[in-house]
Amino acid sequence: MATSIRNRQAIPIFILLINLFLASVKVNGQPGQYTWCTKSSVIGMESEAATAASTIGREYTSKLKEVKIYITIKKQPNTDDEFIYLHSNLKPEGFPYPLKAVYPFDTYRDFGNSNLKELVRGLINPGQTGYNELDVNIAYQNHIKFFIENSVFKDKYFASIILGEPKNAKVRYLGDWRQLKQFRSESSIINNYASIKPNLFLKLNNDKVVDLMSKYKNTKFSKEDIRIISLVTNSATEKKIDELIPKSLILNVDFTNLTIDNFRQKLINNKDRTIFLLGHIENGYFVTYDETGRKIFDISISEIAKITQEQNISIFLIGCKSAEFTNGRITSIVNKFNTVQAVEKVSKAINANDYMDFFQKMSSEDLQIVVEENFTNGSQKRRRARLFFYETASTNLAAAILAGSLIVYQATDDDNDNSKTH
Repeated sequence: MATSIRNRQAIPIFILLINLFLASVKVNGQPGQYTWCTKSSVIGMESEAATAASTIGREYTSKLKEVKIYITIKKQPNTDDEFIYLHSNLKPEGFPYPLKAVYPFDTYRDFGNSNLKELVRGLINPGQTGYNELDVNIAYQNHIKFFIENSVFKDKYFASIILGEPKNAKVRYLGDWRQLKQFRSESSIINNYASIKPNLFLKLNNDKVVDLMSKYKNTKFSKEDIRIISLVTNSATEKKIDELIPKSLILNVDFTNLTIDNFRQKLINNKDRTIFLLGHIENGYFVTYDETGRKIFDISISEIAKITQEQNISIFLIGCKSAEFTNGRITSIVNKFNTVQAVEKVSKAINANDYMDFFQKMSSEDLQIVVEENFTNGSQKRRRARLFFYETASTNLAAAILAGSLIVYQATDDDNDNSKTH
């Protein structure tokens, strides 16, 4: 038998129709209706059900740890009605078929402020199926495998869905099922990202970002073309540089007579290289202290940006809190790591084969990179992208800390994918 859905305006409230189960749920005092299907299928969702079966398989389970859920949207023909459809492989004890649920937009909006966790709770329906609420919550976070069509995130109604950061969520994107993550931006806006490499994520549905990363994948990264400048004098960092960075890549700095002018000249003398500048950031300045704590040099990030813009220099700024002061014309990596750990990251990343490989090597399980947007510069041929670092020691969305940003600012000879990047 099949469960039917109809134009929601034609469904009398709280009327139980043949083969139609309407569950009345109160969230924040507001009643919400959705179709809870315990039959073989939902009429009108045959195509979606077939796709679900090919995605999650036709083997059923009664164990929450083995649940798979396929999620897509359905637009009702000839109306403005849209539904979000959840299709699972969960067949509770005593139930003839696995559970399915269909939510109209109004109900979706009422369920925990568009929270997927509440929709899944409605699908599993502990009050009817006998599952423990706590077990459902644990399964949601740690065990349930989600397969979400990208159409959900492109839809005008459902794109704002909040995942709550389950460990096992995938989105169909760029022809494949990819790990799905949500992170909060600096302005607390939740954005969706799909993995292109382990710990490296692209913002969903941004064609410019996809195009840019395709270029990066085809742009060779050459360790011999980079130079590293350290504005740090502490012995631990200097020791780590000596241990991990080839001496041929290091541009030494004499702090006894270092001025803005001769620092500027050092950058200009190496303009055909990609420069990595390592140091401490305070109030918009790279600041260097001697062993007594006396300030011996500082230069503002805005001054560095000006130099790189005028001379068309590619530069990566690596330092504490540098994200607070970047302006889009430079590359800055900002994280909670100290300079010793930053050197360790760089020493691995500079062995990359291409720039996408470089970004991945800069990331890790506990410091993931997301590619947010592509910048363009009409006055010069320059390739720029804004990336963010997130500390992800916890899988909880609120605990994924925005640790910094990386704004790639590169000079290019032309627009070819294989153009030399320096």
